[in-house]
Amino acid sequence: MNKIIKNEKTIPKYILFLRPTSPLRSSKVLDKAIQKFKKIKNYDSLVSVHKMAEPVHKKFFIKNNKLRPAFPKLSIDDANLPRQNFPNSYTGNGYLDIIKTKNIFNKKYLGKKCFPFVVSKTIDIDDKFDLDFARYAAKHLYKLAK
Repeated sequence: MNKIIKNEKTIPKYILFLRPTSPLRSSKVLDKAIQKFKKIKNYDSLVSVHKMAEPVHKKFFIKNNKLRPAFPKLSIDDANLPRQNFPNSYTGNGYLDIIKTKNIFNKKYLGKKCFPFVVSKTIDIDDKFDLDFARYAAKHLYKLAK
């Protein structure tokens, strides 16, 4: 790290982090994200997200053998309203992160202000089923898309 700091000309302005658990990516989407991040001002990072099938407001915890809404201000009945009654929710998907290098020097990753880059739902490999599906998709589905 000291060697990098001594020669500031070698420090990149941004770091593009491609998580190995999301291997099926489009270079066009990556280029679009990079161009977008270069254009926006006052953001410390950009993170890929996709729209969740159901809003986060419809999620629950089980506590003391009782179903509890994830949002304490909602009742069980409120949380069971149709999904259209709630705003859209998004989840990070590991497709890509772009961070400013200065975040790392400030002992942060995403910083204080993160830009959401919405992509289509992606294959994120978290278990054997996901791995098997990713292999199938890479072999069969991605050939069809091209």
